[in-house]
Amino acid sequence: MNIDHLGYVELNDLKAQIEQRLFAMAKEEKRNAIQKVMEIARQYGLKDTDLLEAAEKLDKASKPRTKVEPRYAHPHDASLTWTGRGRAPKWVVDWKSSGHTIEECLIQH
Repeated sequence: MNIDHLGYVELNDLKAQIEQRLFAMAKEEKRNAIQKVMEIARQYGLKDTDLLEAAEKLDKASKPRTKVEPRYAHPHDASLTWTGRGRAPKWVVDWKSSGHTIEECLIQH
Protein backbone atom coordinates (compact mmCIF):
# COMPACT_ATOMS: atom_id res chain seq x y z
CA MET A 1 0.00 0.00 0.00
CA ASN A 2 1.48 3.30 -1.10
CA ILE A 3 0.64 6.09 1.36
CA ASP A 4 2.78 8.84 -0.15
CA HIS A 5 -0.24 10.55 -1.75
CA LEU A 6 -2.27 10.71 1.50
CA GLY A 7 -2.64 13.96 3.39
CA TYR A 8 -2.34 14.59 7.13
CA VAL A 9 -6.04 14.00 7.92
CA GLU A 10 -6.17 10.87 5.78
CA LEU A 11 -3.03 9.49 7.42
CA ASN A 12 -4.48 10.12 10.89
CA ASP A 13 -7.69 8.32 9.89
CA LEU A 14 -5.66 5.42 8.55
CA LYS A 15 -3.60 5.37 11.75
CA ALA A 16 -6.79 5.17 13.84
CA GLN A 17 -8.10 2.32 11.68
CA ILE A 18 -4.79 0.46 12.01
CA GLU A 19 -4.78 0.89 15.79
CA GLN A 20 -8.36 -0.40 16.04
CA ARG A 21 -7.51 -3.39 13.86
CA LEU A 22 -4.36 -4.16 15.87
CA PHE A 23 -6.35 -3.99 19.12
CA ALA A 24 -8.98 -6.38 17.74
CA MET A 25 -6.30 -8.75 16.45
CA ALA A 26 -4.45 -8.75 19.78
CA LYS A 27 -7.71 -9.51 21.58
CA GLU A 28 -8.39 -12.42 19.22
CA GLU A 29 -4.82 -13.74 19.60
CA LYS A 30 -5.15 -13.69 23.40
CA ARG A 31 -8.50 -15.48 23.21
CA ASN A 32 -6.99 -18.18 20.98
CA ALA A 33 -3.98 -18.56 23.28
CA ILE A 34 -6.25 -18.97 26.31
CA GLN A 35 -8.28 -21.62 24.47
CA LYS A 36 -5.09 -23.54 23.62
CA VAL A 37 -3.89 -23.36 27.22
CA MET A 38 -7.26 -24.58 28.48
CA GLU A 39 -7.24 -27.49 26.00
CA ILE A 40 -3.77 -28.55 27.15
CA ALA A 41 -4.78 -28.16 30.79
CA ARG A 42 -7.82 -30.40 30.29
CA GLN A 43 -5.59 -33.05 28.66
CA TYR A 44 -3.61 -33.15 31.90
CA GLY A 45 -6.69 -33.13 34.12
CA LEU A 46 -6.15 -29.58 35.35
CA LYS A 47 -9.01 -27.28 36.29
CA ASP A 48 -9.36 -23.53 35.83
CA THR A 49 -8.61 -23.05 39.52
CA ASP A 50 -5.36 -25.02 39.19
CA LEU A 51 -4.20 -22.62 36.49
CA LEU A 52 -5.19 -19.56 38.50
CA GLU A 53 -3.33 -20.81 41.58
CA ALA A 54 -0.24 -21.59 39.52
CA ALA A 55 -0.35 -18.16 37.88
CA GLU A 56 -0.61 -16.44 41.27
CA LYS A 57 2.37 -18.42 42.58
CA LEU A 58 4.42 -17.56 39.50
CA ASP A 59 3.48 -13.91 39.86
CA LYS A 60 4.57 -13.87 43.50
CA ALA A 61 7.78 -15.74 42.71
CA SER A 62 8.71 -13.28 40.00
CA LYS A 63 8.47 -10.27 42.28
CA PRO A 64 11.82 -9.25 43.70
CA ARG A 65 12.17 -9.64 47.43
CA THR A 66 13.00 -6.63 49.49
CA LYS A 67 16.17 -6.81 51.52
CA VAL A 68 15.45 -7.11 55.24
CA GLU A 69 18.02 -5.66 57.58
CA PRO A 70 19.22 -7.95 60.37
CA ARG A 71 17.72 -7.34 63.82
CA TYR A 72 20.13 -9.52 65.74
CA ALA A 73 23.90 -10.00 65.75
CA HIS A 74 26.07 -12.34 67.78
CA PRO A 75 27.64 -10.27 70.62
CA HIS A 76 31.08 -11.80 70.04
CA ASP A 77 30.98 -12.14 66.23
CA ALA A 78 29.13 -9.36 64.39
CA SER A 79 29.34 -11.28 61.12
CA LEU A 80 26.71 -13.67 62.48
CA THR A 81 23.37 -11.94 61.99
CA TRP A 82 19.68 -12.81 61.79
CA THR A 83 16.66 -10.83 60.61
CA GLY A 84 14.37 -12.44 63.16
CA ARG A 85 12.35 -14.03 60.38
CA GLY A 86 12.15 -17.68 59.57
CA ARG A 87 14.01 -20.44 61.32
CA ALA A 88 16.61 -19.25 63.81
CA PRO A 89 20.21 -19.95 62.75
CA LYS A 90 22.39 -22.33 64.76
CA TRP A 91 24.22 -19.52 66.55
CA VAL A 92 20.90 -18.20 67.92
CA VAL A 93 19.81 -21.64 69.09
CA ASP A 94 23.22 -22.19 70.73
CA TRP A 95 23.14 -18.72 72.32
CA LYS A 96 19.70 -19.32 73.85
CA SER A 97 20.56 -22.84 75.01
CA SER A 98 23.58 -21.46 76.88
CA GLY A 99 21.24 -19.41 79.09
CA HIS A 100 21.30 -16.11 77.20
CA THR A 101 18.35 -14.24 75.73
CA ILE A 102 17.87 -13.11 72.15
CA GLU A 103 17.37 -9.54 73.42
CA GLU A 104 21.09 -9.48 74.26
CA CYS A 105 21.77 -9.82 70.53
CA LEU A 106 19.43 -7.02 69.45
CA ILE A 107 21.19 -4.56 67.14
CA GLN A 108 20.96 -1.01 68.49
CA HIS A 109 20.34 1.57 65.76
